[in-house]
Amino acid sequence: MEEVDVSAGDRSRYEHVGVIGCGVIGTSWSALFLASGMRVTVCDPSPDTMERTRRGLREIAPTLARIGLHVEVLFDQGEDWLRFVSEVPVAVSDTDVVQESAPERRDVKQ
Repeated sequence: MEEVDVSAGDRSRYEHVGVIGCGVIGTSWSALFLASGMRVTVCDPSPDTMERTRRGLREIAPTLARIGLHVEVLFDQGEDWLRFVSEVPVAVSDTDVVQESAPERRDVKQ
């Protein structure tokens, strides 16, 4: 598996990320990808995923801004940069990278 560096050199190669599982870790990855100029599709079965993820993005924005990333997109409510889906195949279709952040449980990982 190829390692992805979200530095400026790789941003042009990777434009769309599928994030599977969006707890604290998945939300943090989503924030980093969004602030690095990538589109993100989130897939998590929790009914409050959208609300929880958006709250997490707002909370992490000051930290990402301090390291020079563009955080305006973290507050965008449109579907251009961030969208939420309920099915993994939909989340990973048309993506350049998949970030799996599901809980460390075998039944969930499978």
